[in-house]
Amino acid sequence: MADSDKQPTYEITNNVTSQLPCWTRLWSLKVYEHNNDAINFPDASSSQSSSDETKFTEVQAGDTVLNLSNYDASGNLISGDSLRVYFEVKRYAIGQPNIATIKIYNLTAEMEKKLIMEGYRVILNAGYLGKVGDIFDGFVIMCSRTRENGTDYTVTIEAMDGYYFLKYGYCNFSVQKGATARDVVKNIANQAGSPIELGFPKDGQASELDKQKYTRGQSVHGLAGNTLDDIAKAQNATWFVDNGKLYILKYGESVSDMPMGKQAVVLSPDTGLIGNPTQIEYGINAKTLLNPTIVPFCFVYLDPEYVTQTLPDIGSNGEVSNAQVYQLDPHGLYRVTSCKFTGDTRSNDWFAEINAIIQSGSTPQMLTATGTAN
Repeated sequence: MADSDKQPTYEITNNVTSQLPCWTRLWSLKVYEHNNDAINFPDASSSQSSSDETKFTEVQAGDTVLNLSNYDASGNLISGDSLRVYFEVKRYAIGQPNIATIKIYNLTAEMEKKLIMEGYRVILNAGYLGKVGDIFDGFVIMCSRTRENGTDYTVTIEAMDGYYFLKYGYCNFSVQKGATARDVVKNIANQAGSPIELGFPKDGQASELDKQKYTRGQSVHGLAGNTLDDIAKAQNATWFVDNGKLYILKYGESVSDMPMGKQAVVLSPDTGLIGNPTQIEYGINAKTLLNPTIVPFCFVYLDPEYVTQTLPDIGSNGEVSNAQVYQLDPHGLYRVTSCKFTGDTRSNDWFAEINAIIQSGSTPQMLTATGTAN
């Protein structure tokens, strides 16, 4: 093997500028109301896949119910006090849908009523000066009003990314002999009762799905997730919905074709790494200052010298209970399987916590062994 073949096939890029760190926190929160008077969702028993009555696209719709931000259109910090907002966002590349819990403190009674009665879609944007981005884009499941203490009233928003596709994405179509897995995925995205935009593979992007061809015609009927599960298992792949887009990615996809790119987000003390990352069964767990460029299935680069390795757990009889712990990646390259963003505009919370896996083994298959994707 040539020496060049032994080198990691990725690029390290610093997505939070370490040469001149600036830890000024920026955030914005927008909640939209629906623009339709009535919505008809597909019936699970209906054979109708998509029509004018049942078609429901996940696009930004309606007027803004709430628009909060601490920076202007030019990206400049707005001085002065603002409402307290707390958020916890969980995003996954394997296993379950993205969920956000957002608390807004001490709104007016009129604004509280509008949020509870009309809030439909929420977009949360956060980061630091020079690097901000959307960390959640999803649909409101429930709003509730509570009295947290003697003086503070809060409105809590529970939201889920891709809610209508995951819950109402029923399909009913057929493909002919010779069709590929890509054709099936594309039809699912376009013809589901609640269609969704494809994040990968898009038209013109190479995909491992092109290599799976059906020797007979295929019929797809039922909830889209069931068919996506079958395709993912056959490909040793994973599928997930992130910020309103559907991704189905094989572990061995060419990094140059992936929407996350081949750039690895650098995790170091200069870029916001907090404490010492720890080794977990298939990779590492790390905590860093909030960085919106960390997304499900992206690369992160972490120098092995920062990682606390897991030691064997030897029992009283000499048995080793965690003998299957993998070695750390010698090149420091890991793939993010989940990330949690936590922030509070009135406290020090402004963090991202990630779980990431090493670049060897049939990892998506192993990690999904205990549950189905989404």
